[in-house]
Amino acid sequence: MISWGWVIFSITICLQRIGGITGFLLFSISSILCFMVTWSYFTASLTPPGSPSGRVAHADDGKLSLLPQHSMRSAAETLRAVTRKSDGGKRYCSKCDYTKPDRAHHCRACGQCVLKMDHHCPWLATCLGYRNYKAFVLFLLYTAIWCLYMTCAAGLFLWTFFESTNPEDIDATLLPINWIVLFVLAAVITIVVGLFGSWHLYLLLRNYTTIEYMEETRFVGDQHMYRSKRKDGRPPPKLINIFDLGARQNWTQVMGDRPLGWLVPTPSVRGDGKHFDISAVAQKRLEERRNAEERHTEGHRDLHGYVESDFRESFDSANGRQNMSSDDASGEDDLEAARLT
Repeated sequence: MISWGWVIFSITICLQRIGGITGFLLFSISSILCFMVTWSYFTASLTPPGSPSGRVAHADDGKLSLLPQHSMRSAAETLRAVTRKSDGGKRYCSKCDYTKPDRAHHCRACGQCVLKMDHHCPWLATCLGYRNYKAFVLFLLYTAIWCLYMTCAAGLFLWTFFESTNPEDIDATLLPINWIVLFVLAAVITIVVGLFGSWHLYLLLRNYTTIEYMEETRFVGDQHMYRSKRKDGRPPPKLINIFDLGARQNWTQVMGDRPLGWLVPTPSVRGDGKHFDISAVAQKRLEERRNAEERHTEGHRDLHGYVESDFRESFDSANGRQNMSSDDASGEDDLEAARLT
């Protein structure tokens, strides 16, 4: 589809029909956009999204994981996850035998957990996640821009072509039909991919993934809010997106810090994909929860120490009375023996 669109527009329309400096300029712009679309597509398709546990075979394949299970469990213990399951427990993947990091989910099609998983794309035949999401966003943007460019240029060319050409002089070829098909397809793709790309731009600027937007991300600092849901089943309005750091930081977290790097699908991710910065509001709630847990733990410790010390005093007192009774009984026996003697 990409090659066909480039040949019909860039070769047959720009170079062969329009020609001159104008045709060469239109050809150059179309070729650059086509190259960026192709580069972004193959980068997003061939770059692994990243997995916390490496490639894991399916359970019914009769194969073992490529990583030792004990090392995976020990590595999982070092995770500092701030998201939880609905019951408040840690997020654990039984298929990968691994504690899920924040924003990671298991993909049944890929057979592994994916870091910062957005969704599984059948058109790219891979998951979109931590390492290839930037290339996917650029693919959508460049595709929408290129198709919009071809729609406008091809539409203007078709208008002038049919206005200035006598229908009887049009050659009995498929070229005009190809131009019309190109114009219609480019217009449809511009609308569809443009809307889809705008949606992902919104998610990127809000620091959401598709899964996080569709599902409820449970923050460890808001566990009490989940237990007090409203009667209609929806979460309380005070719940926030804990990963939203502001539009600029959200953008640079995915696209990189260098403005020139925003235009090319090169890797520019931060960190290891297992730990993510959280907002100041989330930090405050997490600190409040930890302080509350510490006070609760200290209260239990003090209560336990008081009960233990009281038990020890009672035990020592009872033991002392028992020893005194034994001594008295022994003294009475000695006195009685002396009398008999």
